[in-house]
Amino acid sequence: MLRGLVLFVAVVVCLGGVLSALFELRAQSGWDGLQAMTLDLSAGAVRAVSRESMLREALAAAKDPAALPQTQILAARLFKTAGDQAKTPELKIDFYCKTLSLLGSAVQQRPFDAQYLMNWANMRQILAGVSCSQDLTSGNFEEAAETALLRHPADAELQYRAALLSLWAGNKTRALELFSRVLLLATDLTELQREYIRQQIDNESDLLTVVPARFPQVNQWAALFLAKDPERFSVFASGFKDLQVKALKKGLQDYRQGEIPPEIFFRHLSGLMATAADAEMGQRADTEMATYFEEIGSEEGQRYFEERSKIRKLDVARAWRAADTRPASTCLAGWGRKDRVAFDSYYTTLGFYLPPGRRVKMIELHALQDIKALEPQFLRIYVSDDNERWRELGERIEVERISFAGGVLMALKIKGSYFKYWKVHFGGAQRNQGFVNTLPQIINVYG
Repeated sequence: MLRGLVLFVAVVVCLGGVLSALFELRAQSGWDGLQAMTLDLSAGAVRAVSRESMLREALAAAKDPAALPQTQILAARLFKTAGDQAKTPELKIDFYCKTLSLLGSAVQQRPFDAQYLMNWANMRQILAGVSCSQDLTSGNFEEAAETALLRHPADAELQYRAALLSLWAGNKTRALELFSRVLLLATDLTELQREYIRQQIDNESDLLTVVPARFPQVNQWAALFLAKDPERFSVFASGFKDLQVKALKKGLQDYRQGEIPPEIFFRHLSGLMATAADAEMGQRADTEMATYFEEIGSEEGQRYFEERSKIRKLDVARAWRAADTRPASTCLAGWGRKDRVAFDSYYTTLGFYLPPGRRVKMIELHALQDIKALEPQFLRIYVSDDNERWRELGERIEVERISFAGGVLMALKIKGSYFKYWKVHFGGAQRNQGFVNTLPQIINVYG
C-alpha cells in the first residue's frame, strides 16, 4: 500500500492545477500549511494509475491498525494536494475533511508532537465553519495552536506558523506578538519570511511590537526597511530610534559584563552606525565606537570617531558614474542606486546633491575590505551649482585613512563649504575592483 502512495505522488505532480487564493497567501508567507516532506520517486515505480485508486490505497494504508503516524501524515499530504486541485467546492471540502481526519489520527498516536498538532490546526482553520463527518475533525484551531506552542515554546518555526494562523484568522494583534517571538528566537529567517513579516508592519506601534529592542535584530530590521522601503523607514524613524536607544543600552551592558565578546559588540556598533534613525543616533554610536577603540588601544580609531561624533551626518542624494573621463563637463547620473559599486576603477565618480542650508565638513568613503591601491593623489573633488558646469575645489583637502574590521574609511576633510552638487572623482585609468560597497554606504557626508 505504501508503494501506492509513492505512485500517486508521481501522478499528482503531473496534474498541475491552479491553487486557491488561500494557498497563494500561504505560499507568499513561506509556509504551505503542512510539514515539508521528501518522497523517493524512483523511475521504475512510476506507472499509469487513476487518482481515485491511489487515494483509496493511501487511505487504506493510513487506516491500517499498524500504520505509523508518518504514514498518516504522508497520506494527509496526498489528500491535501488532491483538494488543492479539485475542480468543485464539494470535492475540495471532501478531500480537506479527509486530510484533517488523517492529521487527527497522527496526533492521536503522537499527542506530544507539536508539529503534527500545528498541521491539524492549519487544516481546521482552512475548513473554517465546515463540519466534517470523519473522526477527529472537530475542535478549535486556535486552542490547538496554543497547545502546540506550550509544548515547544522555543521553536521559532512553530511560533511563525502560529502567527500565520492568527493573522489569517483576523487576529493581527496576536500575530504580531508571535512574530516578535519569532524574531527573538531566530535571526536566520528566509528572505521570504522576513519580507512577509515586514509587510504586516503598518505603523509605528506595529514596529515596536514586532521588532525586539536588541542587537542584532534592530540593525537587521532597520537595514531591511532602508533597502526595501526607505520612505517608511523615515516615517517610522521615531520608533526605530526608540528601539536603537534601548538596544544600545542593553548591548553596552552585555559588553561591559563580558556576556558578548568585543568583536561582536563592534559588529553591533558598525550596524547601528549604518542604520541610525537620525543624526543624533549616529553621533551616539560614534561616541561609543570611540570608547571601544580607546579600550582596545587604538588611538587612531578613538580620535577619528571622537571627531566624527561632533559633526552630523547629512541627508544627501547619491549618484555614481563610470568612465567619467571629463569630470568638469559631465552631469552626475545613476541616482539612487542600491547595488554595489566600485570606486577605484577607470575614472569613476561618486557624487551627491546637497540640500540648501548645509555645509560639508567631511566626505567619508567606505570600502568593505582594507585595500592599499586607492591613494590620495588619485582623488579629486569637483563642485557645481547646476550639475553641468564644474570646477575643481581649490582648497586643500586633508585625507585620513582608518582601517578596521569593517573595512577601510577614507575621510576627506573640508573647511565647510556649500555647493549644490559634488563629485569625488577617481582620476586613474586602472581597472581595479577593490574599493567596493553599496552606493548608500560607499559615500557619506558630514557637516
